Amino acid sequence: NRSKDYWKSGKISLNRWQAEISEAVETPLIEQGYDIVSTKEEAFENISAKMRTQIALAATITDLKMNICHLYNGYYKTSVGLAGGSAYIKVKWELYDTLRKKSLGIIENEAIGQIDDPASGGVQLLIIDALRNAATDLGRTQKFYNLATKGADEDEYDEDEEFQVKFKN
Repeated sequence: NRSKDYWKSGKISLNRWQAEISEAVETPLIEQGYDIVSTKEEAFENISAKMRTQIALAATITDLKMNICHLYNGYYKTSVGLAGGSAYIKVKWELYDTLRKKSLGIIENEAIGQIDDPASGGVQLLIIDALRNAATDLGRTQKFYNLATKGADEDEYDEDEEFQVKFKN
């Protein structure tokens, strides 16, 4: 028997995955010791959280490549709704000083996501895993640390001044 490969293309929506995406970026940075005003705290609606927010972080996915395995029912030749595989992601991160209303800098990095066991929502979960790994790597860079703790120009900031990071949606 000869099997056929079916290649899928098109767009997927990540809108319903917003909470998971935010958590994938926030959690690694919190684990590395950054003081994060979480999107769960509704930083732009909750006044006490808003007062803590001094630096916003935006992420733009500039490149995404995926190798995906969709599981199909062999008899009916229909998808069973499970997918796994690997994803390469390139992210452009921008830090923005909300007090001084200016960009502090841009950092680009790359990461890989992996799902070994096919899962429901596997395509989205691959992107989220790759984004989590990119955020982990971002938090470990000296440039991010310097920008998140001191800003663009060290002379502008008091060394004892504490900074927090807020994620833009």
